[in-house]
Amino acid sequence: RLNDDEFLVEGVTESAARREIQRLTEQLVALSFGYPDMRVEVTDDGNIHDFVVANPADLNIQPERLLERRIQSAFPAPAGEQLLDAIRRFSAGEGGEGAAFSLSGPAGEQFFEARLLALVDATRINVTIRNVSDRVRAHLEPERTRYRLVEALESIADGFVLYDQNDRLVLANSRYREMFDPQGIYIAPGARFEDVLAFTARSGVYSFGPEYLERWLEERLRLHRGGGGGSMEAQLADGRWLRIQERLTPAGDRVGLRTDITELKRREAEFQSARDAAEIAN
Repeated sequence: RLNDDEFLVEGVTESAARREIQRLTEQLVALSFGYPDMRVEVTDDGNIHDFVVANPADLNIQPERLLERRIQSAFPAPAGEQLLDAIRRFSAGEGGEGAAFSLSGPAGEQFFEARLLALVDATRINVTIRNVSDRVRAHLEPERTRYRLVEALESIADGFVLYDQNDRLVLANSRYREMFDPQGIYIAPGARFEDVLAFTARSGVYSFGPEYLERWLEERLRLHRGGGGGSMEAQLADGRWLRIQERLTPAGDRVGLRTDITELKRREAEFQSARDAAEIAN
């Protein structure tokens, strides 16, 4: 105000350069909100200075939580505390360039990773948060499949064992280990079949005498190497009978089953005794 009658007003000229700057700024804002990652600028104590997020619902958080200006409050527990801990370690030079956390939402559990980067002014940290659920699930799926397979094999009554193309042990269920190596001495992933066989044969698991050992090992190896679907029976030292079956898979692995046929052998013996008695009576 110059006097009672006059005012001084500063006007900004509408120039082509100004319009171009405005257009570029609008494009930058649009790109920022269309970017799939969430970016948060924070100080070293977790105070939010600025943020850009395309869709807060992807994180299962309400947008107004980001206005609380505290990163540990903006994210549901324990994600907020995990991020704050990573920021503090990063600021103290103790590493922590990244953090991982998961959040539950309408689409189920979602997995995220955060990357930390110090900004030029050295007073703020840029935290980039990305949804990596697809990648994590792709990594976890083989493990889940293997876990389900192991659970299924543990539920069967037979002893199950799998050897690879090099005759190295891949998998054996607890029933198989209980039969042949309850102490867990030899039956472990990577063990050679011949070593496992020799260990079980010489440890007294089977009922045959020492004089039959070599012949029995030869017959057993023949069955194993044949892979043509053969089977044999063997009696254990405790009196039980097993049917030993092996199959060769198309990939060259060997699958083995050890089935307890003690009850079947008992019924066969009873039937044979009854038939013998009938023949004597005749």
